[in-house]
Amino acid sequence: MSTWNGKTLGKVQIGDLIARGGMAEVYYGLHTTLNRKVAVKIMRDHVEEDPESRARFEREAQVVAQLSHPNIIQIFDYDLVDGRPSLTMELIPGATLGTYLKALHKRGEKLPFPTIIRLMTSIASAVDYAHAQNIAHRDIKPANILLRSKSGSIDVEQALPEDVEPVLTDFGLVRLLDSATQTSTGTVSGTPAYMSPEQARGDQVDRRTDIYSLGVVLYEMLAGVVPFDAESSFGILMKHLNDPPPPIPSISSDMQAIIDRTLAKKPEHRFESAQALVKEFIAVFNGQTVSDDTEKIRKVLNPAYIAKPLVPQPQKDQQPTNMRTALIAGGALVAILVAWFGFRSLRPPLQPANASDAANQSMGFVSYTDFNDTMDKAILNTIGLPPLEPGKHYEAWYLSQGGEVRRNLGSIQIQGESGQLSYSSPDSINLLSQFDQIEISIEPDNDPEPDQVSEEIVASSVYPPLALVHIRHVVVSFVSAPDGVALIQGLWGTTDSIDTSVYDLNNAFAAGDEVTFRLKTEEIINQLVGSGNAELYKDWDGDGTIVDPAQGYGLLLNGEPGYDDEQGYIPQTVSHAQFAARAADSTERIQQTSAAMLVCIKNLEGWSKQMLDLTLKLQDMPFGQGMEATIAEIEALSSRMLYGEDSNQNGRIEAIVGEGGADSAYEQAYQMAEMPLLPGPHRIPPPRSTTTP
Repeated sequence: MSTWNGKTLGKVQIGDLIARGGMAEVYYGLHTTLNRKVAVKIMRDHVEEDPESRARFEREAQVVAQLSHPNIIQIFDYDLVDGRPSLTMELIPGATLGTYLKALHKRGEKLPFPTIIRLMTSIASAVDYAHAQNIAHRDIKPANILLRSKSGSIDVEQALPEDVEPVLTDFGLVRLLDSATQTSTGTVSGTPAYMSPEQARGDQVDRRTDIYSLGVVLYEMLAGVVPFDAESSFGILMKHLNDPPPPIPSISSDMQAIIDRTLAKKPEHRFESAQALVKEFIAVFNGQTVSDDTEKIRKVLNPAYIAKPLVPQPQKDQQPTNMRTALIAGGALVAILVAWFGFRSLRPPLQPANASDAANQSMGFVSYTDFNDTMDKAILNTIGLPPLEPGKHYEAWYLSQGGEVRRNLGSIQIQGESGQLSYSSPDSINLLSQFDQIEISIEPDNDPEPDQVSEEIVASSVYPPLALVHIRHVVVSFVSAPDGVALIQGLWGTTDSIDTSVYDLNNAFAAGDEVTFRLKTEEIINQLVGSGNAELYKDWDGDGTIVDPAQGYGLLLNGEPGYDDEQGYIPQTVSHAQFAARAADSTERIQQTSAAMLVCIKNLEGWSKQMLDLTLKLQDMPFGQGMEATIAEIEALSSRMLYGEDSNQNGRIEAIVGEGGADSAYEQAYQMAEMPLLPGPHRIPPPRSTTTP
């Protein structure tokens, strides 16, 4: 059997074999110029001469190379090895989801629901992104989903690490949705166990065939087996065509209804998008009923089904009748104080995103203050907690690890219908990094067990786990940034540092000090572009040292294209704010504040590019009076980048186009971490709607 170990493909040295499939072999590779590990996929010799297979291989290269998503494999190059087609792609040294599930099920275990939700959300994001580019994968299965973790390799005998990310790969059956010529009618392509009925018939397919395959993957994660199996591929295909999916004993009827809809024989009965599927799955997991659309389809698929009457929600009668009015009038009542440059001015009271937030019957909010760049202080404001019996009081608790770790925050002080608790971490830990749940309980006065919570949980907040991952990157820590600084802190800090450099530049010009002037010009340019910009990041003043207070990260996009290699506080903050807003469990509040922050960052990006143009212009000018006008522009622009600009002259700087800058983006980012307190235990605010459009 032929081997490619030791051969050179362009600038890539091919190494050991990783995997072998029916169509291709995958090898380790090393890009000799960049010293970067890659994977090399080479078509096998027995299929190389097949025109259809070769066209499929080329199509995978051409189509997938256009995609840029953190959960889709990156393709770097298409070339020939001894005349044979090959792909150079991202190397992900982890197991596949298929390998992991096989080992898990062999031990008689199943994936925990939170892990299923985390994996499904990321896969759904990748699938919907591909569909938005008019691309259908057509071979979604666990074997084509790689598992990536920055904490190390995946051990199939151990629980998946918290940072595990699925990566969709092997687009060999990819089809452009606006093309009807790539697969002839009557041709069956795909993997039988995960194939949609229309694929089994050889009919034309659309994006809903990927929804079906994703449903099979979800079924397998829940049940430990695929829904349809038989002694032959033909037998499996016949079951996909004719049999309903077997019920999964361990799940609720509503969750089964979601599975049944996803695996419906008719494409029009399925979810229109992968995210719609995941959103409804999460909603049902959090105790909501299925959407009206799913209920209608359930009755079509199972006419004998009779819906159970809804059970009234506890504590409903204890809510004040004027709750909505009180919430809208009072807002969150808490202002975020930021000490990055001393106390910031108090922001306006936080209002619900719209009436549906109030309809969630919020009983208050939890907010954070940021002193010394650490979110070590939380403020709870409550509205309309149930009246207390004599001898009892309210206490608040932080929880993590599914409730296994618990911290008492103290007693809530009640005045009328309102209450407040201010808590500062005695060990100065970042609270949002350590905890993801909050509970309010009723406890007896003179409690003999102050570290034990009672069973009377009246309100809670569970941070949406999928959105929280990205919120933490924005406001807690981002591992790729210098010193692991939070993205918004790095963004604000770099903008502030540029403003300082501009101030020093102006003073140096006034003093006739060209040496310092050129040094500060270099600082500004390098802080804007970052070390990934090989053309502009350099020793501009020729003193032998590259001066950069931002430590090479920069504000603007720099580094190689691709999710893991891109640097720049602006693009990374934008990316993670968008991921948080698009997460299947994202709340309207998160979506609202993310959108407002992104407006401010877009303003900052435009001003930063203007600053770069002006500073490069200044760099080329002879030192002297001819610089004055450009320096004045730079000074005004620097202030605008940091503080924003009251362009509509209404007396305040808002998070709108042309106004908000880094300062406003910082405040909006911290509001993303605010969460409502909802009645009862373990409540996650639901998405905007569980009704599929």
